[in-house]
Amino acid sequence: MKTLTQHIEEKLKVNKNYQNIYADAPSCNYDLRQILENRFTKFGGGTKNNPVNLNDIDVSDIVDFSHVFKYIDFNYIDVSEWNTSQAVQMDEMFSHCRELQELDLSNWNVENVKSMKEMFKSCTNIYEIILKTNKHKWNTAILNDASNMFDSCHKLRSIPGIEDFDVTNLKTANGMFKHCIKLTYLNLDAWQIKYDNVKTAPEMFDACYTSIIPVWYEG
Repeated sequence: MKTLTQHIEEKLKVNKNYQNIYADAPSCNYDLRQILENRFTKFGGGTKNNPVNLNDIDVSDIVDFSHVFKYIDFNYIDVSEWNTSQAVQMDEMFSHCRELQELDLSNWNVENVKSMKEMFKSCTNIYEIILKTNKHKWNTAILNDASNMFDSCHKLRSIPGIEDFDVTNLKTANGMFKHCIKLTYLNLDAWQIKYDNVKTAPEMFDACYTSIIPVWYEG
């Protein structure tokens, strides 16, 4: 007959072998969306000192991140450790997250992302979006659509890392910073613009401070 200790050890061994069986590992943006909605229902919006930690969600197989947070009223979240290396599309990913205050996406791998259209559009309360650390910055070499990416982020004051974007293949940037009315500093002078349709992107800086408009922009 097995001792109580043996029973416990066997149970622990089984649990160890299957400890990830219930881990959230969505395979598409729809599944991820459902998980995020459930997390919001369970944990609420989070606070600055206690953000909703979403790093346990394995997103490594997701290619399309479009709409996954759209309209979910998180205030503070931690997605800093997400593996986005397979991502190709991030259209409207955080669009209309009107309660979101800040985001640290500095460690994300976006080297395969081609479109970030309206990614943060109408995040009307967000004040900072961090896109780089001292050791890592976004690789946007194949990004071709950034239209309305930050459109109507009315309280946005800082986007560390935007100045390091590789815009070699950027084709569409219309309305990219439109109505970012609190953004007083933005250094895009180093952007290597090669496409006329980007240089003349309509409303790229509409309703923005003139101080953030780079010399190469022809409106």
